[in-house]
Amino acid sequence: MPTTILGLILGALVVGFVAYPLLRPRHRHPQREADSGRTDLLAQKEEAYQAIKDLEFDRAMGKVSGEDFQEMEKELKGQAASLLKAMEKPPPPE
Repeated sequence: MPTTILGLILGALVVGFVAYPLLRPRHRHPQREADSGRTDLLAQKEEAYQAIKDLEFDRAMGKVSGEDFQEMEKELKGQAASLLKAMEKPPPPE
């Protein structure tokens, strides 16, 4: 009988130990969210840079006229500049 009670108590402790991480309230981590936002900005910046390189290549291959190139380049560089400005902003305080 005492062994059964001890086994039940031990089993309850094991179940509680395993279930605790799953049942506890989740806290938001502002730093992780800020890092995620920065990662998104970095990815967008790389995409903008790649688009500029692709546009320059297309111009060199004769696929884009000089007038279209200037217009598209201006737009892409503007996007890249706004991304760089967004990356310079400090993360929000916790």
